[in-house]
Parts: sequence; structure tokens; C-alpha cells
Amino acid sequence: MTHADIIALWPSTADLSALLGVSAQVVRKWKMRDSIPCEYWSPIVADAANRGIDGVSLEALARYATEKSGVCAQAA
Repeated sequence: MTHADIIALWPSTADLSALLGVSAQVVRKWKMRDSIPCEYWSPIVADAANRGIDGVSLEALARYATEKSGVCAQAA
């Protein structure tokens, strides 16, 4: 699952941006770049669990980041 796929699991970019304290425009840019900064991974994973969204884990986020660029691999 890509980072863009994970972002698409939320009802809207506004929902995810409110959770993370960033603008919806920032979340849209992450989706376009297919890259979520690692400092936001933990709240995304926690909110996914609360919403019953499967497949969103620190491991999944780190695995894709590593495959894509090697950034944040230590977070897994």
C-alpha cells in the first residue's frame, strides 16, 4: 500500500488534515508526492485503528518509504 493509498482511506483530506493539525492542501501535496512525513505516522496509525481501517501500520508506512526512497526506515 502506497502513502497515497493510505491517505485515500480517510473520508476526506480535511478529516486527515484536522487530525494532524496541517492544512488540507498539505495533505493533498503529500498524496500527490506519495509521501507522508514520518513524524505524522503514529497519529495516522492510531486514527486508522480507531476508524477500523485495516492495513495501516508503522511497518507498512516505513516499508513503502524505504522502497520509495529509504527515508524514515528507522521508524519501523
